[in-house]
Amino acid sequence: MQARAYARAMKATLFFSSATHNINVNKIFKFVAAKLFNLPWSLERNLTVGEPIIDF
Repeated sequence: MQARAYARAMKATLFFSSATHNINVNKIFKFVAAKLFNLPWSLERNLTVGEPIIDF
């Protein structure tokens, strides 16, 4: 997947999201808030083909 290669090159987290279908929207908000305010929060990677991707 090309998006995963770009995310790794930039050392960034990769999220697949969709606001219209509410896919990973809450997880992205919680992830950003936790990083911004140094809060503990764990996230599970999801690399399953056909499901929304969360890779870090």
